[in-house]
Amino acid sequence: QGVVAVKKEAAAGVQDEVAAIHRERADAMRVPARLGAPDRVPLVQADRTRAEGRGGPLLVRAGAIIPTWPDVDFVGQMPMRTVGLEVFSGESAEYTMYEDDGLTHAYLAGEVATTTMRCGSSEGLVILTVDPRVGGYEGMPEERQWDIALHLAAPPRRVLVGGAPVPACEQSGWRYDAAAGLLRLTVSEDPDRRDPIVVRCEP
Repeated sequence: QGVVAVKKEAAAGVQDEVAAIHRERADAMRVPARLGAPDRVPLVQADRTRAEGRGGPLLVRAGAIIPTWPDVDFVGQMPMRTVGLEVFSGESAEYTMYEDDGLTHAYLAGEVATTTMRCGSSEGLVILTVDPRVGGYEGMPEERQWDIALHLAAPPRRVLVGGAPVPACEQSGWRYDAAAGLLRLTVSEDPDRRDPIVVRCEP
C-alpha cells in the first residue's frame, strides 16, 4: 500500500507539472483585449477557413510574410519557379526565405539561396519589397515568379511595380477580391538578379 501511495503521489506531481506547462502556453498564446498594447504583438484576422466550412477565424501576426507553394509528394518533385507570398499588412516586417536542394548536404558547403522581403505600411500606403535571390544551389530554377496575395482592408487607388503603374485586370494586372480582402498580383524577379521588386499600393 505504501508503494501504491508513493506512485499515486508521483503521478499527481507529474500531472501538476503538465498542467502548469499548459497554463504557461495558454497565457503565451492569449490574444490581448487591446491589440497593439506595448507588451503584445498586434494581430490581424484572416477569416479564410470559414468559407470552406472548416472552423472559425485564423489570427495571424500583423506584418507576417508567409511563402507558399503547391503540394508535392516529395522534395524535388518539381522546380519551384513560382512561389506564393501571403502578406498581412499592418506592421513593418522583414523575412528571409532560405532554400537549398533539399536532398544533399551541399548546404554545409554554402550551396544555399536566400531571399529577403520587407513590408511596411503608413496611412493606407503599403510597400512590399522582394530582394533578388542571393547565392545558389544545384538545380535552383533560373527564373522566379511570385504570386502575391496581399491582405488589404480596401482596394488601392493604384498599384505600381518598380515605379510603373500596373493596370487592374484579371489577366496581366492586379485584381482585388473584396470578399476575401485580398489583392492578387504576379511579379517576376529581375533576370540579372540585381534590382529588387517593389510593389507600391497607394490608397
